[in-house]
Amino acid sequence: MKSNLLQYYLNWNVKCYVLIILGISCLIVYVQQEYIIVPQIHNMLAVDIKTKEWLLSKFGEYRFASFVLTPLVILLRIYLVSICFYIGNILLERVHKTTTWKTYFHVSLKADFALILAPLLNCCLILYAGTDFAANIMQKTSLLYSLDAWMVIPISLFNIFEFLYFLFVSMLLSVATNRTYRDSMNFVTSTYCTGLILYIIIVVFIVLCIVE
Repeated sequence: MKSNLLQYYLNWNVKCYVLIILGISCLIVYVQQEYIIVPQIHNMLAVDIKTKEWLLSKFGEYRFASFVLTPLVILLRIYLVSICFYIGNILLERVHKTTTWKTYFHVSLKADFALILAPLLNCCLILYAGTDFAANIMQKTSLLYSLDAWMVIPISLFNIFEFLYFLFVSMLLSVATNRTYRDSMNFVTSTYCTGLILYIIIVVFIVLCIVE
């Protein structure tokens, strides 16, 4: 039953899926701008009214860039995960040789929904609870960023949604490649998790170089 549902999800129309993902991403960006960024500018105590108006006008001019960059970041993330799987398949040979780049990209595309759940949940909570909840989010985020710069990214990546993504992408791979779930988990651990650790090391190294 589970495999049938996953197979149905994998076979679901890609164009409809992409449109839904883009729509959700744009909604998340809009809510973050209206309920977090704009109120934060209004609540700057050390800034006069004219400066606030200038900041808001500049933000209004360039806010569209977020709607363009967000889909590009999502696409880049999907491509990087696909590359990890494809290179891992060549090096490890744990998946059948007939598995193509297209299969890995398709699985990465469909699995990416798990990573959008976190900002989507925050978006729904903000719409439900209003600006007070958004202010609490900003306060917690500021506590995270009060840590050393090199610690922020590793800590932020270790969360329940990242773990759910690991499980979800393993299940999709097991269905797409006709392998056992255990084999798929081992494959994802050897490829995606290795790539994620490499990404963290590179980013931390860059951050440390900039800070110093």
